[in-house]
Amino acid sequence: ILSGKDPLTITLTGSVFILLTTTYLAHGVSKKTTIALLSTLISLFLTAAFAIFAINLNHITGLGNEDLFMLQIGPTSVINIKGLFLSGIIITTLGALNDITTSQSTAVFELKQLEPKLKFLSLFEKGFNIGKEHIASLINTLILAYAGSAFAVFIFFVLNPSNLPYWVIINNEVVADEVIKIIAGSMGLLLSVPIVTAIAAYVFSKKIKI
Repeated sequence: ILSGKDPLTITLTGSVFILLTTTYLAHGVSKKTTIALLSTLISLFLTAAFAIFAINLNHITGLGNEDLFMLQIGPTSVINIKGLFLSGIIITTLGALNDITTSQSTAVFELKQLEPKLKFLSLFEKGFNIGKEHIASLINTLILAYAGSAFAVFIFFVLNPSNLPYWVIINNEVVADEVIKIIAGSMGLLLSVPIVTAIAAYVFSKKIKI
């Protein structure tokens, strides 16, 4: 990244390596773990795609963050700031994605063990009902984490010393950056539940060896 290479490509490559290493180390080599890993990777790339779309749609430069802005001065000026901003979204979402996919894969496995006669659709439905509860708490955690890191922005938003219209404040890149982070991360988590549930339900109901 410091030499000017694309931060997003490097982050996604690094994330794949991290997931392949830590997931199996933490949970052991099993069908459940492999399903969780595959689902995390799919959800991660979908999160990246959505984040890229949102950033391009809203013409985000990444310079709304003071730390990123300072990197444009001196030897670090070769860094792709927009790519670095995207990388931050990916890394922040990675842990939560791994959490939900691992838990969800295990939940579907336990349901199948409890009721071996469950077919794909029934297994998916029951697993998805469990996932909906988990996803709500994780999105809440993600939003609170972003809100905490951008607390000063929210204070400014409420105080509004210049009495600016709210549409002007929301369109300020400092605020827009945080909104996009929350939405992109939440979208990744929302998509991960049906993805991992569908894969797990199919594999366990068909007794596929992976």
